[in-house]
Amino acid sequence: MIYDFYINKDIKDRFRILSDDKLIYSGYKEGNSTSFFDAFIGSSFDKGSNFVFYDENEDVVMKVERIFYENNKKYVINSKNLNFTLESDMSNTIKYDNDKMIDISDFKNINVLDFGNIELNKKGFSIYEKFTLDEKNHDYTFVVIAVALFIWDVYIKERLGFIK
Repeated sequence: MIYDFYINKDIKDRFRILSDDKLIYSGYKEGNSTSFFDAFIGSSFDKGSNFVFYDENEDVVMKVERIFYENNKKYVINSKNLNFTLESDMSNTIKYDNDKMIDISDFKNINVLDFGNIELNKKGFSIYEKFTLDEKNHDYTFVVIAVALFIWDVYIKERLGFIK
């Protein structure tokens, strides 16, 4: 199944996931972000804002806990079907459940193991990011979604990725 994943970075990092123009999942960042003082002194730990995904009935289907140290970024994901972790030391790979590696050296097209593919569709400067997610295994849809979110949150949002 093909999904369009939109992230609006100007409004509390809200996101929508659509298939054939029908809303499948929505959500946003919730919780407290770090304080201005923490950001000012360059605090190396950020744990407060998490992501929550809802289905069309507004039931929670996935929660993403963000655990960020200076160069070690980790997501702990709890979804309705499976629980897993994503982790990166800011290199060109993301660890899935501490042992499987996902190569992200080509930000434009990413193969997420045998679960699906992610294509970055951003064109120029805009208030949103758009990814196209091509799911290969429905049991692992949330892995593909979480990897796309991780790439945006860790690499693109902080300008470590490139601007298309």
